[in-house]
Amino acid sequence: MMTLYKTRSVEETQSKLAELAVKYGNSAYYFTSGSPVVIDSTRIMLKEKGIRNKHIIDDTLKGY
Repeated sequence: MMTLYKTRSVEETQSKLAELAVKYGNSAYYFTSGSPVVIDSTRIMLKEKGIRNKHIIDDTLKGY
């Protein structure tokens, strides 16, 4: 099963992902899409929550 959450700011994205990281930990995969700054800061936050690299998948939108 996959659930999609659409967010509109870095803060909203990180808040939702932090909530999900606590709930699901490394039993889930975390897909993010956005500018390189958003991706980098989100990846750091998820790692701080204990999420392993192989569970973080991103799609960087360059030029934003």
